[in-house]
Amino acid sequence: MPKKRKIAAPAAGDGLLAFGEDRAHYGSMLMDAAAELFRNGAELFLVWVGFGTIVALLAKLILPGKDPGGTMGSVLVGIFGSLVGAASFYFFTGIKITPVSVYGFPIALIATTLLLGIYRILYSRANHPILTLMRWKRTPVRRRATIVEE
Repeated sequence: MPKKRKIAAPAAGDGLLAFGEDRAHYGSMLMDAAAELFRNGAELFLVWVGFGTIVALLAKLILPGKDPGGTMGSVLVGIFGSLVGAASFYFFTGIKITPVSVYGFPIALIATTLLLGIYRILYSRANHPILTLMRWKRTPVRRRATIVEE
């Protein structure tokens, strides 16, 4: 089992900070790095959301008809479908893809179309789980009559 190391901010006299930088500047550098990481993550998230929306609209063109969740449900399925498509492609091939790539678009479209079809099957109005439970009625018990002839 490897030993645990404690990581601490370098002090001004350690010689680790170049040209006499102080702790305030070190904290500023950390905040800049954190802001850059957040900016890149937010940008990637917005790319996936925008791409998922476009793919959802195209999947809706492939599978026309009324969806149980409406347009917003289709868009959420599109975003989720593009993420699932990219993750499954990475799982089976080991190649990371981005939404705007040669593989990204067709894989996201196929995954979103499959998820939209499954979504329609599971939550159609006829087979909706809550509505099915509400419609379910217990059949009355029939009494058996015995006829005695004399």
